[in-house]
Amino acid sequence: MSRPRGDHAERREAIARGQVKRLVAPATPAGAAPPPPGDPPTPPPMPLMRLAFVQSTLRRQLLPAALACAAIPAGAQQAPPLRTVAFTTTEGTWMSLDVTRDGRTLLFELLGDVYALPVEGGRTRPLLTGRAFQSQPRVSPDGTRIAYISDASGSDNVWVANLDGSGARQVTRLPRAGMLSPAWTPDGASVVVTVTDPFVTRTAELWRFPVATGEGVRVQENSNGLPAPLVSSPLPGPYGAWPSPDGRHVW
Repeated sequence: MSRPRGDHAERREAIARGQVKRLVAPATPAGAAPPPPGDPPTPPPMPLMRLAFVQSTLRRQLLPAALACAAIPAGAQQAPPLRTVAFTTTEGTWMSLDVTRDGRTLLFELLGDVYALPVEGGRTRPLLTGRAFQSQPRVSPDGTRIAYISDASGSDNVWVANLDGSGARQVTRLPRAGMLSPAWTPDGASVVVTVTDPFVTRTAELWRFPVATGEGVRVQENSNGLPAPLVSSPLPGPYGAWPSPDGRHVW
């Protein structure tokens, strides 16, 4: 069975018949001084025919990729397609919950989403869903907003949304942190939260973040000693803070 022959096959046959000379540049041009003794030897140049073959191969391999990249707008990121997973359950574990101020609705997290459920039971209503892991909802003192933790920015941060889940907005902007147990101050102006550093100090601290600006203030640093050698051990520091009703203390 014959195979199609390209330019490279015909060129090799021509070289074998002596009709084309193989062009190789000399290692050191005539009349040029040899390199100094201390310099590393210059590698021999690539034969011109081989260089042309490599360039042609690279063009064939890289051109489709270059065209594909050119079709994507600058700065755009292609996310993998979403998959819808439906499930029915009557219980959950490792959940955080809160109660609305009228006492009629429970807010809780399950599998990284936040739901609303009537206190007498029934069907849940999703409030915060999507790719991000959203957890630990806390209802504001006036009952109109939710503070929660989300990694939608690539790292745990405090977010706030309306009670129905609309108008979600990022409050804090820490790039590499963990956050736990958000709690509103009585005036609804700030959120107190435990901030952990799992990569450098491996400790936890208590911070207060005004909802309007997101500019944090450290309330309590770690005073519980060094972190345990076991990676899965809780990081030492304050957890589960709760501001007093008069706003003067944090328990």
